[in-house]
Amino acid sequence: MTAMHAHDLYHLTFYDVAVFLSLKKKDLVRLLKQNNIVDQDHIPYPEYSDRGYFKCVRTRHPIHPRTMILSVVVTESGFNFI
Repeated sequence: MTAMHAHDLYHLTFYDVAVFLSLKKKDLVRLLKQNNIVDQDHIPYPEYSDRGYFKCVRTRHPIHPRTMILSVVVTESGFNFI
């Protein structure tokens, strides 16, 4: 794992958080689902996004520009929460 800097905490994925916690991504997501933090599609419930723990970012697909990609980013407070 590479060194983590404070500014990097604003751009963490579930995979990044799992690696930092020595977990597999699927195990982290399973724990988040069991605790009703994310839904079956791995999207955080609004109350956790509203608290600033996660951000949902939409970007255009690079090959199919009419298609949007939804990515979940874990914020610094979300990292601390997890």
